[in-house]
Amino acid sequence: MKRVENIAYEGLGSLDISYDAMMAFEKPSNAVFQPLEYRSTNCCICIAVADHALSGATNVVDLGSGVVCYCLPGSDPPSVSISTAPAVWHIDTAPSMPRIRFRARLNNIEHPRNPLFWWKLEMTFDERYRQTYTHTRYGATTTAAWSPSWSRLLAGANSMTVSVTVFVNDLTLTASRSGYQIHGENPTQAQIFSIATMLEHKAIAWQESWHKQFGESYTDTPYTGIALPLYGAPDGWGLMHEDPLPSERHLWDWRKNLSDGIDHLEGNYTEAFNYLRTWYKEDSEDPDTRWTWNPTKDTLEVWNDAFARYNTGNTIFSANGNGGRRNCSRNQTGCNYSDAVRGHIKDRPWSNY
Repeated sequence: MKRVENIAYEGLGSLDISYDAMMAFEKPSNAVFQPLEYRSTNCCICIAVADHALSGATNVVDLGSGVVCYCLPGSDPPSVSISTAPAVWHIDTAPSMPRIRFRARLNNIEHPRNPLFWWKLEMTFDERYRQTYTHTRYGATTTAAWSPSWSRLLAGANSMTVSVTVFVNDLTLTASRSGYQIHGENPTQAQIFSIATMLEHKAIAWQESWHKQFGESYTDTPYTGIALPLYGAPDGWGLMHEDPLPSERHLWDWRKNLSDGIDHLEGNYTEAFNYLRTWYKEDSEDPDTRWTWNPTKDTLEVWNDAFARYNTGNTIFSANGNGGRRNCSRNQTGCNYSDAVRGHIKDRPWSNY
């Protein structure tokens, strides 16, 4: 049995430590250590000192917070580690946050007394390097397992780190681990159609996102990542690509994204109707300005103008009504978008999926 002598600790004097007692998992023979129970299965003695100065000693580990450990060669000091491996969890289509359970592991500690674990979770979603959303969750447990409470939060993350600080046997130990992520899960078409009940709603959602809230393959353009929010320039996201993004929740809550987008489209319809009705000239009026259709009865062109407004924010009709004929020279992008949506209403491409 190897014997180590004359280890000098400031304020404690020169100590003669016998490892015969240590190897037998007994209290050390030296009276100075009598109040300290032997805590390690790997032959480490840890003491709390305010200002320690170790001279002539090796295999000394400073655990911080005024605690130092002396270990036999090849031994490890007490520590804590996070045993939950990096993983990807998903927000389901309810939508609701996933239940996540993190676990910690105490290492080289025999008979831990009344451990207290303080947890911290930091989650971040980087919105294409334009804006970063960060959320933090805290928790305290007396066991080595913790599930964060999300409360009303609904948010994903492409970067997540969990850390733990444990207070055990007069020691303070810390650990952290990264690599976790929370992604999204696309709704079914039936779920989408329970909200998007009109052909106009379905056609806009198809034009904007192919009925997807999150990317599903590398062919999704622009591509942000599998199960991450689908993006459309300059600042549209998810099923309806409202631009600018109304709130962070629109990134992850497909129901809110869809219903708010439909509300926006319906608002565009009201604007288009009021605008066109202002300039409408009936057949009995000036033949040079009269319209061949009536916006109070014929909704096709009103919807076409609403589609253009949804995409560009502007009408595709001249300020004087132009006899009910659209003027694409003033908003070619709006005309093209309107024609594309009108084509989806006719062909219903989502029926093939």
